[in-house]
Amino acid sequence: MTDSQILNIGFDDTDSPKGMCTTFLAYKIVDILKKHETEFLDFPKLVRFNPNIPWKTRGNGAVSMKIRTKNPSKIKEKIKHLVKKIF
Repeated sequence: MTDSQILNIGFDDTDSPKGMCTTFLAYKIVDILKKHETEFLDFPKLVRFNPNIPWKTRGNGAVSMKIRTKNPSKIKEKIKHLVKKIF
């Protein structure tokens, strides 16, 4: 992929009373990325946090992804739109 940029995507604390969780959001983001010209540089990573922290989120984890894309601005906007729509 020429003229492309690497984009690191990371998110946490997306649990919702509507049933949303961080890993489900990851699934939805991967679905968006597959529809655009992106290359996954690694598998999405599930990051687990210290379970002894009292202010942890419900799932106590975050997700990170590393992709290559020709249009990082468009990808960012698509992800922002998805998050706003869900919440």
